[in-house]
Amino acid sequence: GVIYAARNILSGSDVVAKLQDTECGQTLLYEYRIQKALAGGLGIPHVWWLGVDDSAEVLIIDQLGPSLEDCLSQQSVKTGSLRSPRGSEVSILEHIHSNNFIHRHIKPSHLLFGYGAKQDSLYLIDFALARAYCHPGTHRHIPNKKQLTFSGMPAFASIRTLRGREQSQQDDLESLAYVLMYLLCGSIPWQDDGLTIEEIIQAKERAPSSLLQGGVPAALVTFLEYTCTLAFDCQPDYDYIHSLVHDFHTCMDRCLSRT
Repeated sequence: GVIYAARNILSGSDVVAKLQDTECGQTLLYEYRIQKALAGGLGIPHVWWLGVDDSAEVLIIDQLGPSLEDCLSQQSVKTGSLRSPRGSEVSILEHIHSNNFIHRHIKPSHLLFGYGAKQDSLYLIDFALARAYCHPGTHRHIPNKKQLTFSGMPAFASIRTLRGREQSQQDDLESLAYVLMYLLCGSIPWQDDGLTIEEIIQAKERAPSSLLQGGVPAALVTFLEYTCTLAFDCQPDYDYIHSLVHDFHTCMDRCLSRT
């Protein structure tokens, strides 16, 4: 698919048009339905329209600003001006999970700041891999089964995902821990394209002890350890997670103020 900057001719607001060839299936319709189910929640971009234009399926959503990946690539860390999510990333996942969905593709380029008057707000995009993990009526959790294929970016995928297992809330949170590590350090040890999946898994299993030795804030290490030990169908303690991520951002702000 392709993405274009566009403008709403009725409201004059800036929007984004995502186009996908109809021969590729109804992936945008799938995204549209999930985002409508999550509409109004913190960090969910507003969906304006879904339709077909010629041979392309078209999804219109709010225009957004730079991603966390963009902010890092602009080397704003070195200037001490890195824009911080300040814990809103946890609130976004909590909203998604409370509505019985998991995102399944958390990475820095999918977390974007807002545009214009909303430039300090954080948003999560790309729900193509999202799915329900719990039936809204029966509250029955999906089974912990073996998946046939891995989809996503290995660098930010959870250990269980890399092993080909079904995903749950735990996997989104573990991926978020890797994003925060990337945000702090500017890189993560297993980004080498030459590494095998098994080598990446082994590096992630060693991560908590390696991070402590590297002087990373204890709150981040504790958060990573917590996410990695959560049972597949366990309800995360979001109050605890909020406190850990808040402590992490406080430490990160303190470090940046010294640069």
